[in-house]
Amino acid sequence: MRFSSLITIAIALAACKRPRATVFGDKYFSHWDDRRVLCSMGADKAHHWSLDDLRAAIDRAAAEGSVIHTYGHAPTFDLDEYLPLFMYAHARGVDFVTYAELADRDHPRAGWAFSIDDTEVDTWYSWRDKLRAAGVHLTFFVAGYEDFTPAQRDELHKLAADGHDIEPHGLHHVQAVAYTEAHGVAAYITDDVVPDLAAFKRDGFSPKAFSYPFGNHTPEIDTAMLEHVQLVRGASSRSCY
Repeated sequence: MRFSSLITIAIALAACKRPRATVFGDKYFSHWDDRRVLCSMGADKAHHWSLDDLRAAIDRAAAEGSVIHTYGHAPTFDLDEYLPLFMYAHARGVDFVTYAELADRDHPRAGWAFSIDDTEVDTWYSWRDKLRAAGVHLTFFVAGYEDFTPAQRDELHKLAADGHDIEPHGLHHVQAVAYTEAHGVAAYITDDVVPDLAAFKRDGFSPKAFSYPFGNHTPEIDTAMLEHVQLVRGASSRSCY
């Protein structure tokens, strides 16, 4: 079946949809307002929710002009599982937005902020053609940027040129709460965040958001982080509020 035919079917199905109850509660949506601490639902292969739940979340975003947040990790994320959902989102008028766009707030609209965490840049790069064909822009939260090879950094720049967002995920990928309990919030910022941001900036990126490794954070850590970036992102499994 041709892609155009699939789009026609998706539009017809979408027209019949109304938002329904879903495991994607309020905390997984943002509204282009001044909220700076965001929460994302895990979307790796072991996700506990059904694809119908995600369709319902897309319907809600379409109905209220909000943004649904999901995230995954390359080793345990099945891109092909989501390709039909990407098509469904397009049919519902839900755009794919990056965290840089959410930080700027220049073009509010119904959106889906899908982010991928950690270090698997070679795998991300292998997705380029599928993402381009699907009309999807992701945010890649990158850990340990300074350890990447020149070739991997070039891959990240090419992903950015495709419209994807490249953002920091920690120099050493440490668990923020545990680190601050042992060393203090100031030490966490000085040791793991500031040098990470500097590495991104030296290489031509302009970081605007930060994803906490393992999703853990506290209001005290958020306050300190938001002196350096415009948005922080938590995760469904830990400390979402």
